[in-house]
Amino acid sequence: MRPLIDFISSKTQGWIKNISAMLLILIVGGCDIKKNNDAESSTVVKIFNNSSFSKNYQPIDIKQTSDGGYLILGSTRVDVSSFLGVYIMKLDKNGNFIKDTTLEGTTLNPVYNLMGVGLSYYFFAMNGLTLATKLVKIEESGNISEVGQFDQLTYPLYVNIDGSNNFILQSYNRDDRSTVVSKINTNGEVLASKSFSIGFGDYDVEEPIIDHLTQTGKTLPFIAGSLSNGRYYFNGFYNYTLSLVFFDFNSKDDVEPGVLQGYRSERVISSATEVAGSTLAVSRYAYGNHYLIPNAILNTANGDISASSDLNGYFLPEIESDAKIINKKLELNGKSLLVYGTTTKDKQIALYFYESTTAKLLKAKYLGFSNPFEIGNFVTTKDGGLAIIGTTFVAGKFPRICLFKLSSSDLGI
Repeated sequence: MRPLIDFISSKTQGWIKNISAMLLILIVGGCDIKKNNDAESSTVVKIFNNSSFSKNYQPIDIKQTSDGGYLILGSTRVDVSSFLGVYIMKLDKNGNFIKDTTLEGTTLNPVYNLMGVGLSYYFFAMNGLTLATKLVKIEESGNISEVGQFDQLTYPLYVNIDGSNNFILQSYNRDDRSTVVSKINTNGEVLASKSFSIGFGDYDVEEPIIDHLTQTGKTLPFIAGSLSNGRYYFNGFYNYTLSLVFFDFNSKDDVEPGVLQGYRSERVISSATEVAGSTLAVSRYAYGNHYLIPNAILNTANGDISASSDLNGYFLPEIESDAKIINKKLELNGKSLLVYGTTTKDKQIALYFYESTTAKLLKAKYLGFSNPFEIGNFVTTKDGGLAIIGTTFVAGKFPRICLFKLSSSDLGI
């Protein structure tokens, strides 16, 4: 993997390199909810090529390491399985390529997120033969090791980290037809686990789950996380439909959780993060239409049932149908912000910045122009800016990982 293009734009100058007789012009713009294709300030953009032009790479997460560089977790097609392989890339502090690797063997299907604890980074993947879940550790030195395998946890779908540096993993049990949420520490010990019945009916959830894992169909917005009051939540299949569910690991099996119901996989919550107390920043989509709700007050107690369709929010017709939406609470330029990242219908990466206390929209920025771009993930950087990874399509059809680096001044907030 090598940089295919390294483009730096400013108000007064630009450098563009020719790629195989094809001209790519990458422009970074920002404005208030309107498109702006004029570069505003110095922003570094890189696209990483591979010697095998037909290979495709898709980023899952990015973390900045202690040396100021970046570690990227991604996936790629492999010959040995219909599931995706694990791809890892290391960059220096300027975003220059250092090295990459595609894991061999049975470790497949890495799931969102890449989680940093100390100087180590962790992700979950799947045993391609047994479907069991694996926990893998990456040291900053580049050493990769398997921490453990969980034979009782199959089809890992999503993972997050709580305030105690424990991993909250959502998986699917095909034998029991249940969604399973587990708390796992960095040593690979399962501290708690709870199952939620999907139920039996005419809607077979295994087909969309397999399509999601193999990326042969619709990508589903699986989520898992924790609240400051000690409760946990997941967005996954429960009682026939993809719903946002709130629960306590210690509650008895006959206690009904709190549920924000969706409808199958067509009308669902697409992102969720805690703002304060019972207020969450969420997004939802319904039959291709997207709504951002940065100040949703939800009933999270056991037994509370409501519908995601009742949540009023900001309708954004520019967002691509069923697009992935990433939602984080971040401190930027001394402000507490809610940042939504997604992909627009005309294939730009969009970032929406809301003030966390008032839910006021402060800024919208659009990244990428001329070439198609899709959101991967984003992370705050040591200089107070953002690093955003995504996928761009060289010649319109070859997926490649791209990196945008925005300084604090570039954000304009």
